[in-house]
Amino acid sequence: MTANAGLLVALAVALLGAPAAARGHVEAGTLVEGAELATLAGGRHALIVPGQVNLVVFFRPEQDRSADTLRRLAQCEPLFAGKPVHTVGVVSAGAPRDQVQAMVAGSGVKSPILLDEGDRVYGRLELRQHPVIVIVDAKGKVHAVEPYQRLRSCEIVRARVRLLLGELDQAAVDRIVNPERAAFPNEVGGGSAARYVKMGDQERAKGNCKLAIKAYDDALRRDPLNAKALEGRMRCGGASPPRGAP
Repeated sequence: MTANAGLLVALAVALLGAPAAARGHVEAGTLVEGAELATLAGGRHALIVPGQVNLVVFFRPEQDRSADTLRRLAQCEPLFAGKPVHTVGVVSAGAPRDQVQAMVAGSGVKSPILLDEGDRVYGRLELRQHPVIVIVDAKGKVHAVEPYQRLRSCEIVRARVRLLLGELDQAAVDRIVNPERAAFPNEVGGGSAARYVKMGDQERAKGNCKLAIKAYDDALRRDPLNAKALEGRMRCGGASPPRGAP
């Protein structure tokens, strides 16, 4: 075995034996240790509250993604009013206090901001990025870990919270978290139309218009207004579109 080959084998073994923390966060179902932390405003506040759904939002100052996440958290806060939902922001106690205060003030967030001394909470949850939202259920167990979402952060987090509150079922949450992609206008009637147009073009290029027209007709059955299929059919001498198409 060459030196390079030996190095590759050693690296593969190391990766296979890497701890779960390499994924970037603690596993769902892990019990979160309760604690009271100092707050940005003074005093102390609970990290999580038993019997409530908990949103723990980790951020850092001087980061656009963190600023955006706090703004979206501010949009979510009124939606949780009157419900057993406990929301806090968490920032490293070592972060410049003036930068943290400016970011929080600019976001409009009303939730308490906790100061994580020595980043102990962040470390216990095995986190590796900012910002990130940890959703903890009423029993104090991690339900989900949500990384940064530029456009749909509040929508996704709210869906997961509503699941824990019994307001949604898992199927509804799945539809929100992983929505079906909307079809583009040229895909109306099914995105497979383009595939049949391509087959028709290939047959027409080989001089086999009989098979080409059949492929174009298949495309038009899926998308009656497909301009490429209509043009290809005309070039092959097709007199008119198939029955049922305009």
